[in-house]
Amino acid sequence: MTGERGPLVTVARFLSPIEAEFARSRLEADGIGSFIQGEGLASILPATPFTEMLLQVRAADEARAREILGEEPPAAPVA
Repeated sequence: MTGERGPLVTVARFLSPIEAEFARSRLEADGIGSFIQGEGLASILPATPFTEMLLQVRAADEARAREILGEEPPAAPVA
């Protein structure tokens, strides 16, 4: 999937729509556009790992978004 100006990357995962929306609001307050993938499904199904919502931003905004959210980047796979 690509955003308006490049590919999207996941910077956080949530089971709660409220937490996802709060995080999106924090990013947008700092001028970072974001998208919550899975938001619609989570509104009709109870919270389970299958209704996980992904907070996504443009790849160019990833480092700043993680800094704002206090998220660590995913670990590199071990070969």
